[in-house]
This record gives sequence, C-alpha cells and structure tokens, in this order.
Amino acid sequence: MDSDTNNLPPRKGTSRMTQGVCLAGFVVTAITLVGITLALVPPTSRSDWFWLRLVWMVFLSSLCWGGVSGFLMSSLSARLSPKGIGGVTPAISMVVFWYSVASGVLMLVQALLSGIAWLSRVHLAVQIGMGGIVAVILLLMLIPLLHAETDKQRHNPKE
Repeated sequence: MDSDTNNLPPRKGTSRMTQGVCLAGFVVTAITLVGITLALVPPTSRSDWFWLRLVWMVFLSSLCWGGVSGFLMSSLSARLSPKGIGGVTPAISMVVFWYSVASGVLMLVQALLSGIAWLSRVHLAVQIGMGGIVAVILLLMLIPLLHAETDKQRHNPKE
C-alpha cells in the first residue's frame, strides 16, 4: 500500500458512520441477549434477580460496543490530531471487553448453580471486587498518558 494513502485524513462523515455501525451493533446485541434469555428461561423459572442480570448483560454489551467505538474513533481522530487518549484506547477497550466476558461468565455460573444459597452473596461480592479492580487498572493506565502529555508540553511549548 502507498505510504501517502495512510496519511490521508478520513473521509467526511466517516466518524458518524462508524458511530452508527457501533450503535447498530449494540442494538442487535441487546435484542439478541434479551430474546435468547426470554426464550430460554420460562417465566416460572425466573428468579428475583432475573431482570437485574439481564439489564447488567445489556449494560456490559454497551461497554463492549462503547470500547469498540472509542477504539475506532480514536484511530480516526489520531489521523487528524495526535492529542487525546487514543494511545491507550485499545488497551482500555481490551480490559473492558475481558471484564465484561468474566462478569458474564460469573453471572452464568451463578445462575446455573442457583440452588446454592451463599453463592448469590459471593457472586455479588466478586462482581463488586472485580469492578473495583478493573476501575483501578483503567485509572492507572491513564497516568502514563497524562505524564506523556505534560512532558510533551514541557519540551514543545508551542504545541
């Protein structure tokens, strides 16, 4: 591929189309999650936590699609302007994706083993702990970026 092609700015409307595709992906995923869940779990078998779990899965789906959108938008905006969090966006997207997968698997295991009384409390505690750990990891990932921006401004004050 020609090196001049890589330096071209994105076509007008590309970011809007990208956001639209990611939004459509989220909507399809959410409808699929709700449809499969409602088809597999009859109303008589739904626990008190059923709707909360379903909303949580849709929320996790929105995090994943938001990560994809952020990753794609940062690559588009990086070609226009090298500033911002574009450098860590792929890593943030991956952490959020794997957190969503782990959370979903934990929820599935807890739902399948719902006969064990203490498992519900442990599941909630693990979900909260895992969420806190992931939040701290994401915050720590931003520290080098902030320092890099400060160093860049110190060495190149005109930018």
